[in-house]
Amino acid sequence: MEIIIYKCEFCGKEFPSRNSHNSHKGKCKNNPNSTWRPHNISMESRKKISDKLRGRPLSESTKQKISLSLKGKPNHPQSNETRKKISETCKNNKLSGGYRYGSGRGKKGTYKGYYCDSSWELAYVIFNLDHNIKFERNEKFFIYEFNGKSHKYKPDFIEDGIYVEIKGYFSEQVRAKEKFFPYQLRYIDKESIKPYLEYVVYTYGKDFVRLYE
Repeated sequence: MEIIIYKCEFCGKEFPSRNSHNSHKGKCKNNPNSTWRPHNISMESRKKISDKLRGRPLSESTKQKISLSLKGKPNHPQSNETRKKISETCKNNKLSGGYRYGSGRGKKGTYKGYYCDSSWELAYVIFNLDHNIKFERNEKFFIYEFNGKSHKYKPDFIEDGIYVEIKGYFSEQVRAKEKFFPYQLRYIDKESIKPYLEYVVYTYGKDFVRLYE
């Protein structure tokens, strides 16, 4: 049986089927008639994208709905012995508590000098770098109170003087952080992260986490 290989006339990439070849051909970066050329976006268009992605604070009605939906949902129970061990560890280790790089469950790594704790953070970093949006990793901790106790909070990034937190969920504790935070804070949730992910997946593929150094 003869195997037919379809080759892109613009970049030379090979495909096993006509459909995959045609799909790639229309979006190939080397195709002068490509339907979308992300790296040729004008500065004006970049600004529009940046402005569109800037989150807006949640309305009071939305906050109330979130609060009501979270009431009555118990946390994972901990035994008195486990709580005691955690308490002793915190007392003995002055550096314990607060956020530490690598403590999350997302796919972690470093991309062009920026440490990312999840694929969402990686998408945010890639998008900003590709569109010349100025940002930096936040290294400062802030103190907030929740359930009568003080906790440490460290937002993810700073963009144009605004602190940015990439968060896929909201809870009463997250709202407490927002309440005590002394500066402007923007959340990027599962809805507002979509443009970042769509751009990165379109440009680098679904396995863009391979870009970690």
